[in-house]
Amino acid sequence: MTLFKQNNGDTFNGGGNLHVNVASPTANAMAGGFRLKDGDDNAFVAWCLDIMNDLAIPAGGQQYNTTTAPFTNTTGALDPVTLANVEGLFETAYSSVDITDNAQSAGFQLALWEVLYETDASFDLTAGTFSQSKSGSAQDDAEAAANSYLALLAGGVVTQGYNFTYYESGTTGTGDQLSQNLVSVAPVPLPAAAWMLGLGLAGLYGARRRRKA
Repeated sequence: MTLFKQNNGDTFNGGGNLHVNVASPTANAMAGGFRLKDGDDNAFVAWCLDIMNDLAIPAGGQQYNTTTAPFTNTTGALDPVTLANVEGLFETAYSSVDITDNAQSAGFQLALWEVLYETDASFDLTAGTFSQSKSGSAQDDAEAAANSYLALLAGGVVTQGYNFTYYESGTTGTGDQLSQNLVSVAPVPLPAAAWMLGLGLAGLYGARRRRKA
């Protein structure tokens, strides 16, 4: 499938975003929800699950494939615990995020990167291996927002169910990755039983995996 920017002049199309510098892995990036659309002009917000590659969507669009096994054909394959934490972050925190707000939108992206790349025993932007190099009050606000979302993940209370779509970048003929790997979500009704299940999962969300140095 081919994905396009909603606005070729602004990847965020006026939505919340913020310039950030992060370490482990090191990146200088714009953090926030990408405003994209598919070939049928269906608009959606996508989030980066692949800080090691740049988002590269020219005016003519970029090739992506949807996958139920992210991202086994490119960089950054998600192990089961990481995948559960990514989805848990959405299910416990995303409904509280104002994606038009710079600090909140950037903060949610920072929180996603934290659950992807942190190797310490807990999720916290102020400690551990993955961190933000703050350069002003805006970055302070984004970090505070990120830690509030991570606290909701640790609490494990599901506030909204979602259908998840994982977009894996296409590759060149020699196997080089063309763009970032992404995720988008669509809300689904959450039955009462699922709310209770969410409360029972409080001890599971936020479970850490340790990576080898």
